[in-house]
Amino acid sequence: GRNRIIAGPRQRALQRATRLRARNTRIANHLNAQRIANGERPISLESLELVLSARDFTGEDYDELLQYNEENGPAVGDFLRCIGATEEEIGRCPERVIADESDDLLQMRDVVSDSSSGAS
Repeated sequence: GRNRIIAGPRQRALQRATRLRARNTRIANHLNAQRIANGERPISLESLELVLSARDFTGEDYDELLQYNEENGPAVGDFLRCIGATEEEIGRCPERVIADESDDLLQMRDVVSDSSSGAS
């Protein structure tokens, strides 16, 4: 017959942790291959495991979360805030007040719109 090893709770927990670590390593390797292909820096397994964990973060996680932020770059909100023109850049743009429908700027719009629709 087959020899069966009956694992105690500690051994089962260790086996579960080993499987989880192997899974996270596969995820990290796949993610980092994509990140490198896109010109991004790789992320450490430790950082990835922290953000994938199902537990709430505590003050003890501060250094690890800081490391994750440094590896991963700014949050999406920070990234979106830097897209577009600054107030200073907008202020340098010329302004024009259109007084009525006879303004030549509006007439040009009509010409462009007529030529794109095939009208002569």
